[in-house]
Amino acid sequence: MDSCLIQNAIAGVIDYGQVMSCLSQYKAPHRKVTQLLARGDLIRVKKGLYVLGEKHYSAVRIHC
Repeated sequence: MDSCLIQNAIAGVIDYGQVMSCLSQYKAPHRKVTQLLARGDLIRVKKGLYVLGEKHYSAVRIHC
């Protein structure tokens, strides 16, 4: 998973704008979001709001 997403997640929560900002270097950031969702690295809470997957969420809790 992109380290930018982990660093920008506050308490494991990240919004759509933050996700797109972190994935802006990709040619197709929407496709990358789809891949992250399919792998369980991101979990969609509602439209435009995501939480980090379980293995990445624990890394955020350690840093907070």
